[in-house]
Amino acid sequence: MDYREAKHADLPGIRALLEEGGLLSVDCAEQIGNFWVVEDCAEIVAIGALEICGAFGFVRSLAVTATHQGHGVAAQLLGILEKKAIQGQLRALFLLTETSVAYFRKFGFEVIARESAPAPIRATRQIEELCPAYAILMTRDLIGSKVV
Repeated sequence: MDYREAKHADLPGIRALLEEGGLLSVDCAEQIGNFWVVEDCAEIVAIGALEICGAFGFVRSLAVTATHQGHGVAAQLLGILEKKAIQGQLRALFLLTETSVAYFRKFGFEVIARESAPAPIRATRQIEELCPAYAILMTRDLIGSKVV
């Protein structure tokens, strides 16, 4: 499998995977520079994005095709996004989830109230208008983390 930064030509595959996973695809074109894709036999099988919000990162649109779930693809992709965040000296990662709290806890993410998130995170389009109010906000501190 190949992990690489997304290109504009990947938009149809990104949108299809987001829609397959029940995730929002409305702003993926404007966020294309933040996306990573995973390909298997020239087919996009996983995607994820890291939106930079000041000193913080917002992990979004992490999705894996059903046939590739359970093989560590999402974990490796999350690791790539985390590495980029650490290289960029970001202080923490944030994400919203409706169904995967237990999964993200395995990677050190903790549930927090939306009101306690820093202003740049609260101001993201995902939080302000796109994601439902019942989506759970999680965070993971990166201070002191080193690139491995």
